[in-house]
Amino acid sequence: MKNQYTETLYAHQNKAQHELLKDHAALSLQIFRQQLNQGTINHIANKLQLDENIVTYLFESAVYMHDFGKATPYFQYYKMAQVAKKPHGSGHLTYHSRLSAIYYFDQMSLYINEHVPNGEMFNYALLLLILTECIAKHHTSLANLETFSQSFDQYLLDLVTLKQETELFDYFAYMPNFLNEPVAKNNYISRITEEVLTNTSSEFREIAYSAGLVFYSLLCVSDILATKKFAQDFKFEEDTYDDGLKRYLNLSYNQSPLSQAVMDYQKTLPKVDKTINDIRSKFILNMDTHLKQIKPINNLFHLEGLVGIGKTHAAKRFITYILNQYDIKKVYWSVPYLAIANQLDFANKELDSQAVRLDSVTPIRTEYHEFQVDFSKMVVNDQLMNYRNATFTFVRFFNLLFNHSKGNALKRLSLRNSVIIIDELQSVDILLMNQFLNQITIMSQLLHFKLLFMSATLPKLETTISLSEPDIFRKEPLLTKRNKLNMEFYDKGYTAVDLFNQLEISNKRVLIQTVTKKHAQEIYDALKPNNQQVHLYTGDTSQHDRQKIIDQLKEKNPDGSYTCKQLVLVTTNAIEAGVDISMNLAIVNLTSLDSLEQLSGRVNRSNEFKPEDSLIYVINYEPSDFLSPIKTTYTRSLGVNAIQQQFEEKNYSIFMSQVLNLAKKSQQDLNQRQATQQLAFKDVSQMMRLITTDSCFYYHICNDEAKQLMTKYQEYTQKLGEDLSFYDEYYIKRKNVLINLHPYRREITDYKIKQIFVEQYGEEPIAFHTQPEPFGQSL
Repeated sequence: MKNQYTETLYAHQNKAQHELLKDHAALSLQIFRQQLNQGTINHIANKLQLDENIVTYLFESAVYMHDFGKATPYFQYYKMAQVAKKPHGSGHLTYHSRLSAIYYFDQMSLYINEHVPNGEMFNYALLLLILTECIAKHHTSLANLETFSQSFDQYLLDLVTLKQETELFDYFAYMPNFLNEPVAKNNYISRITEEVLTNTSSEFREIAYSAGLVFYSLLCVSDILATKKFAQDFKFEEDTYDDGLKRYLNLSYNQSPLSQAVMDYQKTLPKVDKTINDIRSKFILNMDTHLKQIKPINNLFHLEGLVGIGKTHAAKRFITYILNQYDIKKVYWSVPYLAIANQLDFANKELDSQAVRLDSVTPIRTEYHEFQVDFSKMVVNDQLMNYRNATFTFVRFFNLLFNHSKGNALKRLSLRNSVIIIDELQSVDILLMNQFLNQITIMSQLLHFKLLFMSATLPKLETTISLSEPDIFRKEPLLTKRNKLNMEFYDKGYTAVDLFNQLEISNKRVLIQTVTKKHAQEIYDALKPNNQQVHLYTGDTSQHDRQKIIDQLKEKNPDGSYTCKQLVLVTTNAIEAGVDISMNLAIVNLTSLDSLEQLSGRVNRSNEFKPEDSLIYVINYEPSDFLSPIKTTYTRSLGVNAIQQQFEEKNYSIFMSQVLNLAKKSQQDLNQRQATQQLAFKDVSQMMRLITTDSCFYYHICNDEAKQLMTKYQEYTQKLGEDLSFYDEYYIKRKNVLINLHPYRREITDYKIKQIFVEQYGEEPIAFHTQPEPFGQSL
């Protein structure tokens, strides 16, 4: 890419090392163009109603110029040691990202003035401000646009002050806009930012926010791949860009028992559905009729169906259809909790041997090149989330959509050309739902992904295409009459233990669900001494113990009956979604109506027991408003009769739509919209976090193995800073040490009070992560 500004700069510098910068810039631009989806810039230009040629030039110039600050003698001397003579001036001028941003803004301001009519100036100026921030922050994280403009003005003022003391003039000789002292002292960028935000529409700014996140990802990915190419002659190959996944999924899906059952059902089409599996087959075939009506422009879909109707299998059928019909290369499955991700991990490996589960305790997949471990590829795959079939939690997905950090920006681009399943959508905080739906609608167009929302309880989703007809299946007695809600003990002061002691539990499988882990532990401690068949299942239960409990509950005799006849399972809502077990009875504290429906899927799930004896006892003992104040308060306001009626009718769309409308009127939703419209990237990132906690993670170094691991971690950390030639190897080794250290991690709510840790473990803690960014919720 050539223009008068860039050529003038390099000709003026006339140093050999600057030719390398030009090569790096050209390579970054080449990779940027490769990373673009076909039509991405066209989508952005159309959405923003801007000239596509001008938008393309602004984007490509930003990529090409993003490292021009490295051309200064200050950066070359202090950072690269490639200038023989020490330049006169300040090391302050080694901040190459900021210098590059200044240069870019100056030159593109001139370009816009030359090519854009005055009446359209504000829209282009906003895009220019966003791209300038992306350049300035491409090694850190995006800020709020207003905050960034203020710090940018201060930096300009600092440079003006340094101008006479340094060789800065030589570098900026061709930029009269910025090295003018009155301009710098007048808060030039801040005034432009305020004027632009005032004179652009709210809709324009919301789209510009998403476009900024996408460009930031494109810039960061282009930069890191170009750098690796220079340093290691690294060749980036996406695993996803072959037909192996499509072939594998088609073969695996078509040969699966459930797929065979659907085909058998389709051949016979019985007049009367006798089993739950008949209903599931009918549900999937009903979805097929909707799949055939999908148009290429459709990106967002939803699948509503009662718990246990076969949505997971239907989603796999949806995936194979999309892979066969469209240019889709990746499959991502996102779920609320790690417990569900762990289960789906096994299911996905049945479909694809290369499926990975992305969380904080899964080792990075090993890559080999000529029988040697390819650390470079492992690092890139990890940093860019370059996996063709992956399962991860909502926390990671929300970070990919909203987080302002570079780490998430690198991974965000992986969503392009993918099909994504959002399982158990009702688990998303209702106060985040409106902003979530707005942004995912825009992002699906910019990144070209197809997405399916699934839940038993969905509000009316205006921007998505329905793939089911829930009204038909609400009339199926095999699903709607398999259990009953019993509210006779509601509001009578019963605790779960009180009620349990009154019930006849001989030869019964009983589920007791609480709101908090603490309360679940208390119930477990109260019941365990008198009954050895009592188990605890929460976010603190190890994956091994969880699976052992689930296997015990699922094991069957040759005649199809359950081997385990009597068991008490005390749990939080970790069991509520995605865990396919069937119990005789349940005791639950009332939270929200949709939560009751989720729980009902664990009681007589497939009609193994008598429906009239399969009861869900509802009590009102444990405070639960903190879970979702809007949902719980609205549920309780309905009253016992209305709750009972809606549970029996299984029509939750009115309830969910009502709470979604209430959320839209909340101050929190208003704050989110305002932050997005003000291009407050950092604020939106914090507002849309699924986990907000002031707790701190410490590593409990309690034995020789843990001490050895900690020593290894410290060793690799030191080597990372000493020898960049082995950076990839030590990056991987250090991360895998952290994974092995995970069992020793402890959480302290108030990390300032170390005495808590001393009292619990008898030793001083080693602070490791004071601001953790976990991959899954702990329930």
